[in-house]
Amino acid sequence: MANKNEQLIQNLNTVAECNSAIQEINKKFKATMYVVMVCVVLYLLALFWLRNNGVVLIICIPMLIFAVMNNRYGKQIRVIAGKREQIRKEEARVNAETNSEGAEVVELQPGDITETITNAKSLNDLPKEYTVLDEVMINERPAAHIIVSPYGVVIVDNEDRTQEVRDLLENLNIEYPITWYEPVSEEQVFDLASKIQENRTTVLTEPEIYKILYRLNGLA
Repeated sequence: MANKNEQLIQNLNTVAECNSAIQEINKKFKATMYVVMVCVVLYLLALFWLRNNGVVLIICIPMLIFAVMNNRYGKQIRVIAGKREQIRKEEARVNAETNSEGAEVVELQPGDITETITNAKSLNDLPKEYTVLDEVMINERPAAHIIVSPYGVVIVDNEDRTQEVRDLLENLNIEYPITWYEPVSEEQVFDLASKIQENRTTVLTEPEIYKILYRLNGLA
């Protein structure tokens, strides 16, 4: 069970990294596509309106360069998306095997809780029972932070994101308390980490936590 849990967390982290990489490369993909489109318009104007071969040649050079860059970014996105899809298929297979084997459901008890931290410099300094997800894509918008623990789900973003998270998780048939906090500065991280740890009543089982993490990371 422990090995499967460790593999699950590793896969979730890999999927999150893939999502982040795709977002960054997609920005470059869109930027180069925009430049290529502008170059095409300028090329047509120079070819049919100015009728200046020198200007046409000058425009062709950056147009070709950015077209090549755009093609490379597109290939990078497809490769990363393929890697993410392989992880999803593998997790689906493991889940099917686990369900068919009737895996034991392990529930976290208060005695499993680690000590409260007192020197958090980032939300990732929270104790091990807290899983911090950064820049979670919901409805094509990133939520700054979502923290999942035995004590419920914490959203660190604008308040209007709360309902979006509820909508995303509602079909899991889990009674999950959700709390919400405004984004904070680096100086306020310690106070926020302390607030997040105030509620230490175990309300979610381990399988329920994994279900939520799967859904937030876009896994089936």
